[in-house]
Formats: sequence, C-alpha cells, structure tokens
Amino acid sequence: GIFICNDIGECTYANKTLALMFGMDQTGMLNYGWVGPIVDKPTAMAEWKFSVANNTPYRATYQVKVNGKIRNCYAEAEASIDELIIKFYLICKILAMVNMLNYH
Repeated sequence: GIFICNDIGECTYANKTLALMFGMDQTGMLNYGWVGPIVDKPTAMAEWKFSVANNTPYRATYQVKVNGKIRNCYAEAEASIDELIIKFYLICKILAMVNMLNYH
C-alpha cells in the first residue's frame, strides 16, 4: 500500500490497499489516523520524527492490530520535495502471515 504524509506525520493520502491492510477506510487513514492500528505508537512516531529530522530514509518493522489480530508490517519511506512539500511513500508488507495467527 502507499500513502503520503507531510513532515509532521499527518497522512494526506492513503490508497485503498494500505487502508485495507490497516483495517480502515481511506478517510480514516488521514491525519494521524494511520497510527491508530499500530501497536507501539510511540516508537513508530519516534522513528518517523527521527527520519524527518535527520533526512534519512524511514524503515521500520511494527505490528498492526486489525480485527483483533496482529499483522507484522515492514515500512519503507523516502522523502521527496515537490513544490516545497515533503512527501513520504509507505510500502507495507505483511510478514510471516502464518506466524501472525499466533499473536493475540
């Protein structure tokens, strides 16, 4: 899935695929809605802020809780400047789908 966030982590666009992976609709992903399903929100936001502050690629592995089940996600994002707006693109993959059924 793909989304675009500004430099303070507010989502301005999320595609349908990512929204479904997060158990949400596209509108629910906007602003800081994308953080809602993440199990360890403080770490996810700290890693995001570090990436922005240091102008480094964002790479993180975290758990997303959807319908009571935990999904392991890997995210990568790169900054790009477009008319002075910083955009981040997130790619989220479900890791170890067989093992995720063991999480509660």
